[in-house]
Amino acid sequence: MTFEEQLQAQIGDFMTVIIKAGGNCCKHRGILCSIRDDFIVLVHDDERIEIPISQIAAVRKLAGGASEEDYYDDDCYDDWK
Repeated sequence: MTFEEQLQAQIGDFMTVIIKAGGNCCKHRGILCSIRDDFIVLVHDDERIEIPISQIAAVRKLAGGASEEDYYDDDCYDDWK
């Protein structure tokens, strides 16, 4: 299974995506909403975060994909329309 296929299976899950950013790494948290040709879309609160797949260093999530602070959000799926 490719990395993109593994991500596809996790759509709707809350996660932290660690990206490569020069010499440092940055973390972005949110619900994985969609996977496009070369980037993923996370939604957290009122923010939509687009992350190039080539810049993802790691993906971290709690077992079951849920966060104690963040829950499923219908706005996540507006991107599919």
